[in-house]
Amino acid sequence: MKQHRRSRGKRWKFEDWGKPKHKIENWGKKVFDRKTKNLFSGVGIAAVTAIAVIGLSAAILILARFVKQAIEVKITENLSTNLQQINQATQPTQPAPQPTFTVPVAQPSAPAPSPQVAPTLPTYTSIVFFSGVGWLNTASTTAYRDNNEAAMMFPPKFLWQPAAGSLGAPEAPRGPAGVTTKVIQSGDTYKVLVYAPDGSEILSATNTPIVSNYPGPVGIGGTADDFLVVYGSYWGAGARIVKTNGSWQIQDLSPFFGIRQMNGGFQPEIIEVSGIWYVWSATTGNPKLIKLFTNGTGQIQGAVDLSQNIFTHGERSAEFSVANTSPAPTLLAKVVGASSTISYYQFTDLGFDRSQPLEIDSVNLNGFPIKISQAVISELGLSSGAGDVSFYLSNDGVNWTAATPGNKVSFSTPTNQIFWRILFNPSGDPYSSPFLTKVRVEYSGTLF
Repeated sequence: MKQHRRSRGKRWKFEDWGKPKHKIENWGKKVFDRKTKNLFSGVGIAAVTAIAVIGLSAAILILARFVKQAIEVKITENLSTNLQQINQATQPTQPAPQPTFTVPVAQPSAPAPSPQVAPTLPTYTSIVFFSGVGWLNTASTTAYRDNNEAAMMFPPKFLWQPAAGSLGAPEAPRGPAGVTTKVIQSGDTYKVLVYAPDGSEILSATNTPIVSNYPGPVGIGGTADDFLVVYGSYWGAGARIVKTNGSWQIQDLSPFFGIRQMNGGFQPEIIEVSGIWYVWSATTGNPKLIKLFTNGTGQIQGAVDLSQNIFTHGERSAEFSVANTSPAPTLLAKVVGASSTISYYQFTDLGFDRSQPLEIDSVNLNGFPIKISQAVISELGLSSGAGDVSFYLSNDGVNWTAATPGNKVSFSTPTNQIFWRILFNPSGDPYSSPFLTKVRVEYSGTLF
């Protein structure tokens, strides 16, 4: 029978049956080289580190959970306490329990109630000027707005048409004989002084209204007892000087010669025709014609800058002289065009177009969270001429209430809107017009 072998080159013995190739006492032991030892050493360190990190993270999570729970409990307690305090503060105080029986006592008669004073409502103010159209309802406003004078009025009415001929013979000096002017400077301020023919001072450094922060030329025109002085600087100024009963009366005209009217400044020339004053520019490159009107009061009440209506083709200059005084004030103009050509025009002043009623409407003036129940037109910059102006207020833009300036208007249904409307009526002198420069409205109500 063939014998089996457990290993090559060594005979198998019966007593070795079941024994491994290596010695039993070496079972499980293994000889590792240096690289293997280093490998297992690194793995061990990484494992220990990972276990430590995992343990620390778990501890942090557990601690955070406890802190969160503690904070939530504290917030809940505080919220409960605050709610209790609020409830206690807002609940009416309960009266002490009353006995179920009382001894009848004669009660005095109840005193008459004291009159209640109406609560004072907060007042809000809106003031509108007419240098722009931001506060105007342009869709319904039909009155004429002079952008340079920043005023509302009837539209100016005139004829501007070509004319034959020339300006004619040179006119006499337009300024009153013997009246002189002087410009003095004090720091950044320029003042115009005026002297009468006898050398006496009419406008001094302490009483002159003709003051500007810019240098400029002076123009003077009229008669010895009634004349205008205009300072033609970048921001102009002016005055009308009238001698009455031996004393000089001064009217400040500076608001009519602001920065827009002057358009950089010009040499002013002045003509008076039938109580209407015209100021024109003798400066090349800046033709101007400004009309000052009195509304039949004897005082200058308004102005309209006609330059924007007649110089529309790049004209370089224009000079004016009186052509006729009747039936309408008429001026003859020598105009130098954009290409230096000379033309003659006739300007006929027909006053104002008063053929139909005109109105000025505001937009909603209120920007506050209130319900308006009262309003008043508290201030106006207005020369009404013949007094043909009507005023209205509304708090919905639909229903209008007649409003006399200075008198309060009450609204039955408060709203959060306020509007004003001013109506120019067409009757009256065609050479006069309402001249409106500002409107102030005060209104009151309760907060939403």
